Amino acid sequence: MEQEELVPLNVAARRIFQRVYLPFHHPQSAPGADQLNGVASALCGLAPVYALDERGATTRRLTPDELAGGLFRGGARELLFLDGREPIRNLAVSASELERAARALHDAVSG
Repeated sequence: MEQEELVPLNVAARRIFQRVYLPFHHPQSAPGADQLNGVASALCGLAPVYALDERGATTRRLTPDELAGGLFRGGARELLFLDGREPIRNLAVSASELERAARALHDAVSG
């Protein structure tokens, strides 16, 4: 996958929050880290998640097993594991999948 097509997961979570969930909050409220972590969790169920290496040169799609048991931390900047696995950082989703997931979440929330 071309790196230019990817959106950092924390940015993607913020975009979805603003588009889908902001109408349920005070218009001037910024999402907190916990809210972004929750949005990222929902997003992982709807779109493939990718990990970039430290330099951003290599991208790989994370498998469901790699994501299993992970908890987002730091406003969706890191995936932490309580079973001792190393945290995964530099997470991203594709821009096109982000749009599809945002529409799905918007439809689900709007009823």
